[in-house]
Formats: sequence, structure tokens, C-alpha cells
Amino acid sequence: MGDSDDRISRSLSIYQALLWLFPVDFRDAYGRLMLQAFQDQLRDTASLSDRLTLWFRTIVDVFMNALEEHMQKNMGLFRSFLQPSPGDKPLRWLILFCLLTLAAFYLYRLMVMTISIDLVDLLLERTALEVGNPILRILRHGYLHSVVFSVLLAGFQAFLFKQTAISPVRWFLASFVSWTLGMIVASQIWTWVGPDLSPLLWSLSPSLVAHASVITQSLVLGLIVGVAQLWAVWKHVRLYALWPVITLAAAAVQYGAFEIILRRPEVNAILIFIPYLAYGLLTGLALVLLLSGEVQRPETGSVQETSPPEMSV
Repeated sequence: MGDSDDRISRSLSIYQALLWLFPVDFRDAYGRLMLQAFQDQLRDTASLSDRLTLWFRTIVDVFMNALEEHMQKNMGLFRSFLQPSPGDKPLRWLILFCLLTLAAFYLYRLMVMTISIDLVDLLLERTALEVGNPILRILRHGYLHSVVFSVLLAGFQAFLFKQTAISPVRWFLASFVSWTLGMIVASQIWTWVGPDLSPLLWSLSPSLVAHASVITQSLVLGLIVGVAQLWAVWKHVRLYALWPVITLAAAAVQYGAFEIILRRPEVNAILIFIPYLAYGLLTGLALVLLLSGEVQRPETGSVQETSPPEMSV
């Protein structure tokens, strides 16, 4: 009997420590009742398997419900952090804009460098597909990669426009189409115009030829993206006509940073993110300045107080 009481006492001490995972107000209101319920269930266990089952169910229950309580308590804080307004919280909005731009690029690289390559190898190994199969060519093709990156970037950025005068749907559509088209055209533009322009540029300055491809690509991408996104920012931001100039400058910095990094003897994986960080920083800062003073969109709903969920112990 004494061993059983010691076991229950130790178990109650452990369970009481687990209750510290809950918010203080919840623990003060329901801690004693939860402890008593757990003690009653402990006394009903007759074997080691029963006790292990009880502990497994209890630990899962405590962690899930504690997380839910913290989320309910801090939902307003989470919402204000994840959906700031560039006019109300400009620094936070800019940081999130840059982080989401980098996240889109990271997932894009993960898809291109890892998932698509592994998927192609798996299909070659497990199926009767040959190397020249159209499906495998699509998976390897840069056009598909451009579409994937455009969806990620447009979707992540559109999320931040919920609290602004700019329509998130318009921003997503304009960004998706323009980035997809811009990346495809920019990757091919020099092969189209390079043979004709190279002699002219060489006559002006031989050094221009080395940088002509990067300059041309940045001009094409920046103009396509900027003109398309005018549809989203039209009459919603101050000096909206400057937006193509801003995207052109940001694309030029992005491509220029790529050119500098790729010419290094050794390219660190972290350095590859710098061009996209520069693009996100420049365009995000411009949006903060152009959107400052705009009226925020009204809240569609408010977080309502709800009673704590019932615990299973």
C-alpha cells in the first residue's frame, strides 16, 4: 500500500509540474480540479500498461490543450504581429516583407535543387520513363521553376496587404503573372538581342559587353514586374507612377548582387540570399513610404472570448 501511495505521490508531482505549461490564469482556475481528476484516474489503474496508457494520453492532452490556451490568449497579439499595417507598424511590416521574400526564395531553391532533382531520379529509377520524356523535361525546365517561385513570392507578399488599401488578390495576380513572364523573358532576352548589340557595345566600351547581359535582364524583369503591379497599386498609393522605376532599380540591384557573388572564387550558400534580401528591402521600403498615411482596411471580425476547453483528465 505504501509503494502505491509513493507512486501516486510522484506521479502527482510530475503532473503538477506539467500544469505549469498552461497560462497562469487558467492554472489558477482549473489546476486543482485537473489534479484531482488525474489522481482519481491514477487510483483506477490496475497494471503497468494501464498507467503507461494514462500517462501517454495525459501528456498529449496537456501539451495540446496548453498550446490551444496560449494561442487563444495571445491571438490578438499574433494577429497584430503577422498582419501589421505599413502605416501603423512600418518597421515590422518591412521586416515581414523581407522575410517572406527570403522564404519564397528558400522554398524555391529547395524545390529546384532538391525536390525536382530527387523526383526525377526517383521516376527514372522506379518507372519506365526515359531521360527524354516530356514529364521529366518539364520537371527540370526553368519555366516550371519560374512559375513555382512566382506563386510563392506573390502569395507570401499578398498576405501582407490585408491591412492596406491595396487588394491582396490584385497584388497576387499581378505579381504572379509578371514574375513568371519576367523571369522567362529575362533568361532568354540576351540570346535574342545579344548578337546584334554586342558589336555596338564593344565599340563603345569593351567592359559594357561583360555587364550587358545582367543589365538587360534586370531592365526587362524590373519593367515587366513594375508595369504589371501598377494594376494593383493604381490610385491606392502616393506617387504610384514611380512604381515601375522602383522595381527596375530593385531588380538592377538584385541582378548586380548576383553578378558580384557568382564571380567570387567560392560562393557561400548564405550569400545567395543577399540579392533577394536587397530586392525585398528596396521594394518593401518603397511600399512603406508610399503607403504611409493610407487608411487601413476595416477588421472583418474580432477575436471573441471563449471558455477554456474541457480537459480529458
